[in-house]
Amino acid sequence: MTESRNKGGRPTKPDAEKQSLTVRFRVTPCQMEILQRQAKENGCTLSEYARGMTLNGRVVAPISPERLALVAELTRARMSDQWIMRHIGMDRDELLRLKQITGLAELFSDKEFSLGDADEDTVEFVL
Repeated sequence: MTESRNKGGRPTKPDAEKQSLTVRFRVTPCQMEILQRQAKENGCTLSEYARGMTLNGRVVAPISPERLALVAELTRARMSDQWIMRHIGMDRDELLRLKQITGLAELFSDKEFSLGDADEDTVEFVL
């Protein structure tokens, strides 16, 4: 009797989520240096950088703990989102993502929340 045994480790991804296909394109040595430098500056591999730029038109860089702490501190100091975006150099999506990652309700304390009239189960978020 053969018994299949779970070896542990990461679960297998569904076929639709597996990144098994390859896309290749040619670049000059100068272009390759630029791509590698930009990938490094964004804290990702060349593949992650190329995939992000091709599919989304931008790359979402990993968040450093220092940047996360800085945004949290500025928000606690009641700095506006516009001020943080202008002086720290980030876009609205990145700022929202940083606030969501912290999981701290106080980072959204300066925002208004209200129940919608049409559906009582819906909560409206006003930016």
